[in-house]
Amino acid sequence: MNRPRHRTNRRTRNLALLVGALLAAHVNAATAEAPRFRKPRAQPPVPEGMKEQPYREETPPPTPTAAEQDRGFVVFTRPITQPLYAVSVPRAEERTEGLAAFAAPGEYEPATFALYALRDLPDVRVSVSELRSPEAALALEHLDLRLVTEWNIRYPDYSSKGAWRRMPELLEKVDTVDIPRGECRRFWLRMRVPEQARPGLYRGAFTIATAPGAETVLPLTLRVGSFRLSSDPRKKYSAYHPGFGPALGHVPKELRDQAVRNEQAEMRAYGLDMFPVFGLVEKRRADGSWTVRVYAEEELAMMLDLGFQGPIPVSSGFGGFYRHHVPDGKKGPHWKVNKVPQGDAMYRDIEQAYRGFRAHYAAKGYPELICLPMDEVDATSAPFAAKVYAAIRAAGLRTWTTKDPTAADADIYRQADALDVWCSQPFSIPYAKATTDPRYEYWCYPNKVVSEVKDLNVRLKGGRMTYGFGFWKSGYTVLIPYHWRWQASKDPFDYLAGQSGCGHRIDEQGEFIPALNWELLREGRDDLRYLYTLQQAAYDREYSANPACRALAGQARELVQEIWDLVPAVPLYAPPHTFDDYEFTALRWRMARLTEELLRHPAARRGPSPSVLADTTRTPPAAPDRLAEAEKQGLLERRDLGEDFSAWRAAEAEAKVNVIASDAHPALRMTVNVDHTRDGHGKTDGRHLVNWPGTARKFAPNEVPLADFDYLVFRYRIDSNRDEVADDHTPILVDITSHEGGSAGFKGHTMLDFGDLQREWRTLRISISDLIMRSGRPAAELWKSLRQVYFVVCEKKYRHGTRLQLDFDRIELVKGKEPVLESITASSALLLPCPAFPVGVSGLGFSRNDGYQLALALVGGGRTVAQSKAPLGDAAAARYTLDASAVLPGVYELRAAVLDATGREVSVLSKRITAIPGFVRGGLGDTWRRGLVTGRIFALFNSLAGTSAQSNPGCLPVALFEHHFRQRARPCDIQEVASSRHCHIRQTQLFFDFFSRPRGHIGRQVAVSVMIA
Repeated sequence: MNRPRHRTNRRTRNLALLVGALLAAHVNAATAEAPRFRKPRAQPPVPEGMKEQPYREETPPPTPTAAEQDRGFVVFTRPITQPLYAVSVPRAEERTEGLAAFAAPGEYEPATFALYALRDLPDVRVSVSELRSPEAALALEHLDLRLVTEWNIRYPDYSSKGAWRRMPELLEKVDTVDIPRGECRRFWLRMRVPEQARPGLYRGAFTIATAPGAETVLPLTLRVGSFRLSSDPRKKYSAYHPGFGPALGHVPKELRDQAVRNEQAEMRAYGLDMFPVFGLVEKRRADGSWTVRVYAEEELAMMLDLGFQGPIPVSSGFGGFYRHHVPDGKKGPHWKVNKVPQGDAMYRDIEQAYRGFRAHYAAKGYPELICLPMDEVDATSAPFAAKVYAAIRAAGLRTWTTKDPTAADADIYRQADALDVWCSQPFSIPYAKATTDPRYEYWCYPNKVVSEVKDLNVRLKGGRMTYGFGFWKSGYTVLIPYHWRWQASKDPFDYLAGQSGCGHRIDEQGEFIPALNWELLREGRDDLRYLYTLQQAAYDREYSANPACRALAGQARELVQEIWDLVPAVPLYAPPHTFDDYEFTALRWRMARLTEELLRHPAARRGPSPSVLADTTRTPPAAPDRLAEAEKQGLLERRDLGEDFSAWRAAEAEAKVNVIASDAHPALRMTVNVDHTRDGHGKTDGRHLVNWPGTARKFAPNEVPLADFDYLVFRYRIDSNRDEVADDHTPILVDITSHEGGSAGFKGHTMLDFGDLQREWRTLRISISDLIMRSGRPAAELWKSLRQVYFVVCEKKYRHGTRLQLDFDRIELVKGKEPVLESITASSALLLPCPAFPVGVSGLGFSRNDGYQLALALVGGGRTVAQSKAPLGDAAAARYTLDASAVLPGVYELRAAVLDATGREVSVLSKRITAIPGFVRGGLGDTWRRGLVTGRIFALFNSLAGTSAQSNPGCLPVALFEHHFRQRARPCDIQEVASSRHCHIRQTQLFFDFFSRPRGHIGRQVAVSVMIA
């Protein structure tokens, strides 16, 4: 069909010539030598004797398309809860042609992607345009584009001796980066949506420049919601924070003060609303009296102006008293002292000094200061510490302690009436107790998911879970992690010079450099804000006179109850006790949609919603015991590790073992006499007096093929001399070791609570894959042969003098004779459109993969709407993808089935999935495919907008246009654009139409239509 001819005039022809000239000028400029830009910081040298434990990638390299081969890289994206190392490899379903996100006004939201280099790519530059809706713009000042950089860090924990791993840690502001062939780099955009941002769909793009004139564009879409997020007034976020002190002592005061202000503003941006921990300084005057003051008090005053809320947690402020009154006393780690003061003189000095401390800050009008004089006190020093705490309480101040309220020595503090707040690492107190205790508050310092353990699966996904849904489920009131910014050496970027610190960094110019895991902590806090906003909206409207409004409030309560039942009640939120990666986004979008619908109706009442708008006493139905079912069907194979127990030995002097009879079978009895005064060899002057007695059995190389098995299963029975309170918990460490780790072996361990049931047999099973994952070395080749099984009593968790008797029976490794599905891991909602729906399955016998396949199907309305089939993975938990591009909104059954070589169904499992429209209505598929254009055209837009290409190279001023897509048979070159009839007067805005070819290909040539009034 002939196209209609458009009339032109002189003005239009002149404009066309101008367009051509501008394009030509940009092409010529692109051939000039590019200026040098800032690259990632250099790594400090690795100390001699330290051994690298590299991350190993098991995904095979991708097969590139012709377009990817041409440009030299693969663009892909991975959930932010998953780590992405330099050696990571994109999976097929992770390839992307555009990014999309949604956020509420006032929220920070990330958008991330990575480039996998198919050849060496020097001086790669990535930039981002402003985001534009038809009515408003999200300017560049609200878009902070950074590169995730790796650092050499002690591994597997912050204090590891002699071992390190290179791992993602910081988000650096970088202009150019080199990407070697076979490696990838992750780019992280932090979008800050203004408080008064108008709702709507905002579009922009990233420009990826690999050489002059070789530029690729990746579209970005952000949906801004119509409501602002609320925060639960009962939940507070704080952090350990050292103040600047000597960190910037070498820079001018003006720069230092600005850096302080910048950092405090970042604290607020990350959601810290309660004051961080401030250190105290105690001094003895010439007249013998004492003073206590806040270190870096000027920073405290600045925080008041930024809106930080009380109380103000303070720590230390006691060491000087101890040194003065016990001059020959020695303090070990965790406030373990060898001598205590005689008499009450020290406690009187403490009370007097803290009375003055309280009066000084009350006169200044500061919020309440709550005191932690001794951090993580050793159990042997608990009676002494309780007196110190009691003296501070006598001065009229509240106290908090870093002590688990279930610890063996916790009763000492209770009896002395020395405490007001228990601050523990795990959420150890049940929700009902934490929310109704009339005497104590419960805080948490979740170090295991923030700083101590360097497993990124724990720090990213576990951190997000802890800061959001886990915090909600716990009933605790304050999160106070260690650490906001902690360095253990003079060089803040040397993670190997001392203990590998954690948190953000400040460079020599006072610039703030974010830490990767804090981005996930902020996302967790926002998960909770979305949840509380929904609860508040429902609470305000559930008594509405409008039936439709009441129905929506009922739906909100149902969703809240669903989330409550979905979140496990555990002390520590780390894999596997976390959500699926995609569940976070799915739940957040479901909450956002329902909140928006509710807020269209007026409130029927006002007042703060409860923290949890759900039935917290309801017990969700237990999942079927697939292991028991498989045993009934004769599908289990066992390897006896106990046998006659003659090969089991005691470890440490406090443990004794002997063989007893149990149900006509031999059993092992381990008796431990907890002794905090002797080390593992019985010496009273040893280094570790509070140690780890236990029992273990060793195996010869290749005697037990560990990787073939799925579970460690055993029976146990407890007896002890503990009272009815102390025996509520029996923490035992279970440890396995492989031969592949050299003389020491690789270790996988987990701390379990054997519970409170005395003198009765119980059965426990532990996932081998979980133990291996906890080792931080999950590669299958590192766990082929079992070296040792070890049951350990951690003495610091028991009172001195405790006699603990543990009987073990039927210690076995178990695997499936055929694959048996145990669980499906997939988000509860499928956001449409969805070209690839990730599904995880776990079970037994997956190592027996000879001819087995996994069939996935999405079934609804009596028909199958999506299905796929793939070989069964050889891991205990495997990931698959289901092509759901044709799925429509509705409720479906996700069905997973293991098929043998003949097609027979060996094991079947299903899960309910709800498909709902995603946050870009109508989908992003066509927009992405047609919106990928060359950055050279973008430079023209910059010229027309008066934007400096030098200061903002390759960026797209989306404020001048919106996307219109039309079909064309072929692209136009520059000359055709400059002279053809595609330039015409039509509307009062400037529009550019983008095309790409072939379908799914990131284009290099486009047609341009210029429409000017």
